[in-house]
Amino acid sequence: MRAVVAVDHSGSTIGGKTQARLLNTASSTIDRLESQGYDVAAIGYSDSVDVVQDFGRVNKQAFLKEVCNAEAAATGDTGALRLAEAMIGDEPGIVAFVTDGIGETDFAAAVRQAEGRNHHVVGYMVGSSNETEAFTESYIIR
Repeated sequence: MRAVVAVDHSGSTIGGKTQARLLNTASSTIDRLESQGYDVAAIGYSDSVDVVQDFGRVNKQAFLKEVCNAEAAATGDTGALRLAEAMIGDEPGIVAFVTDGIGETDFAAAVRQAEGRNHHVVGYMVGSSNETEAFTESYIIR
């Protein structure tokens, strides 16, 4: 089975206190999924179009390469979910978000659609994001 780890690389995350926790969580998530026999790919995503367009810049790319050799980027939480689903294809799989918060109102609907296609969506929340924790609580693995 395939798994895709979606790693938040927004400006508020990179260079901030959350960066090291994201790195550690993403790395351990990838290791855990691989040890369970998943074929794991990874993507980076941001809520900023500029960050995604500048994905090749050294600081952003180095962060993602250090985590998971990610070569694809998406804009926004829902965009990352859709890209991950496309990478998984028609087979069952897992999309694991490593982020400090999910902020999009249409994300819950996108998750329901993904689950209907046997793409299980889980989240690994790091840092603090009080505004979004309640919204994403059902997708969190602690």
